[in-house]
Amino acid sequence: MTQEIPASIENLEQRFSVIEDNYTSALNNFYVEAQNASLEKIDITTIINFI
Repeated sequence: MTQEIPASIENLEQRFSVIEDNYTSALNNFYVEAQNASLEKIDITTIINFI
């Protein structure tokens, strides 16, 4: 948070919601890409670390 935006529970909830939505979107995209790739092209440690 910056000093331009006062810290409040509403602002924190909004930022958390944005972060959660972005994470969910990134995870879904990752799973779609993983399903379309052959297993040899995917590094299993990368998958485990991402999850």
